[in-house]
Amino acid sequence: MTMETYISETRSWRVPIPFLDFVVDGKSPIEGVLGKGSDRSPTRLQPEWEHFSLDEQINRLLGLGAPEYEDGRTAMYICRCGDLDCFGIGARINREAGTISWSDWAWKDGFKLTDPIEELGTYTFTLSEYEEALAGAARMLETVPDWEPPKQKMLWPWQWGWRLPKEDDPMDTRMPRIRETVRRVFLETDPAGLGFGGTWFPESEYDTEVDRAISWLVKGRAPEDVAVRTVRCLERDWGVQVLAGKKERLAQGLRHVDLSHFMPR
Repeated sequence: MTMETYISETRSWRVPIPFLDFVVDGKSPIEGVLGKGSDRSPTRLQPEWEHFSLDEQINRLLGLGAPEYEDGRTAMYICRCGDLDCFGIGARINREAGTISWSDWAWKDGFKLTDPIEELGTYTFTLSEYEEALAGAARMLETVPDWEPPKQKMLWPWQWGWRLPKEDDPMDTRMPRIRETVRRVFLETDPAGLGFGGTWFPESEYDTEVDRAISWLVKGRAPEDVAVRTVRCLERDWGVQVLAGKKERLAQGLRHVDLSHFMPR
């Protein structure tokens, strides 16, 4: 195994954020499991995430730290926002006397999703070579360049298949109702300033941020915290500066979102 600095080139990533990716037999392990035309998901080795700790991530990859997922899987690839509630790919890291292996791969999220990935088998590495590859992570991260946000802000957000409890139940109308309510909050507060100067933009423009906010609210995060996290994602992913007043209005709007009926049955 070696590592490389990878930078997304897809338009759906509003600001290209570099990360370190694994290279096994000349390619990233997940290239074969993503859809045609899809870009790589980032690894945890991406220093722009909040509370990033290289030592902590290296320990997990060495099988020495506690795995992120409750079932014992380590988060190998995750959403670029860094939140484990979003879709990610986990694997079990098994450390033995002279080897370390990745196995039992599965799609994961913060809502108990476990969808095995049969295309990914077991990868076994010599422990000394594996440790040597990870030892170069700090040097590689030091060479990652700074990135300026793109001038265009009217790009479409990437679309993930966000899944929340009971969303796939056609008789359960709670998810469409809550999504429409939160969407209204985003459209009325317009935190990214898309409507500045009377510019028209599609009602679906904020849908990625809407679904992310819902996932945080359902997990019990306070509206103020959701607004702060949303602003951080907007500024990073869209290349815009969100005014403090916009953040406060977004939090105020989210306080009025009624989740009392959005409880597991």
